[in-house]
Amino acid sequence: MPDGTPGIQGGVIIIAPEDSAADTIKPRLEAAGGDPSQVLLIDTVERFDTKRMGIFEYPFSLSRDLEDLEKTIKSRKAKLVVLDPLMAVLGRDVSASNDQDVREVLTHLAQLAERTKCAVLIIRHLNKGSSSNPLYRGTGSIGIIGAARMGLIVVRDPNDEQRCILATTKNNLSKHASHLIYQIGENEQRIPSTQWLGEIHDTVANLLRPPKNISFEHQEIHNVLRQANGPLEPKEIAERTGQKIESVRVVLSRMHENGEIARPYRGKYISLNHVSVTEIKANMITDKSETSVRSDINVINDTNPANDPASSEG
Repeated sequence: MPDGTPGIQGGVIIIAPEDSAADTIKPRLEAAGGDPSQVLLIDTVERFDTKRMGIFEYPFSLSRDLEDLEKTIKSRKAKLVVLDPLMAVLGRDVSASNDQDVREVLTHLAQLAERTKCAVLIIRHLNKGSSSNPLYRGTGSIGIIGAARMGLIVVRDPNDEQRCILATTKNNLSKHASHLIYQIGENEQRIPSTQWLGEIHDTVANLLRPPKNISFEHQEIHNVLRQANGPLEPKEIAERTGQKIESVRVVLSRMHENGEIARPYRGKYISLNHVSVTEIKANMITDKSETSVRSDINVINDTNPANDPASSEG
């Protein structure tokens, strides 16, 4: 734990269809001192298709595969299940913005957690709203945070773009913990890992407000570059932020001159703490050559694999 206290020991099940097991999940797990043999990654489940009359793999779905998940929790003696992100595993027939749909699925999930004595960590991204109430900043229905017993939120430190803050937004089990400051560093192999930097005392509402000296447009460009898979052209940034291309070009030029962002090569920009263009290309080549990478990793021997928590709300 951040204060050095040993965590609970036990199996972990990660359902994270958006990240690669080989170049993201396993290296980061090892960099954090985790034991890969205790982690099971799941992306898909096998189902008998009555129309095609055969057994096929389908993406894991909370609305359909809870029974299989419960069996896996019991067989692995798992203490933690991570769903990252929730929107990718809810299921096709569930609307994330429909309160009734969400509560029905999460009620069954909560009952499963109670029966198995296994904690469930749900990760979701923040919406584009401007509310200072953190309970309304997560994507999807308010029923998601309503079903949770505890809510945490990750935001950028308003005083330092290189640092983040982990804050409590809801806690039905104990008193609220202090907000924790951290940054993402790298080990000798240049694998990202968390470095805890102490506590901060401020309201969550204040943490959600963008710095006064940075415009909303400026902040939106920062957000897009941090979340991008690689360097972006001004046109792509304009499309993702909804801003005019002319104003985006001006802001990008100023941000680059001020040393706020990087320009790995002419006409493209990226966040300063993003992996290098060389690493991105190397990862892309690796991904293409490892078509079955998720089932080849030793961590995942009994089920079809699949991430690592980030900057979102759970």
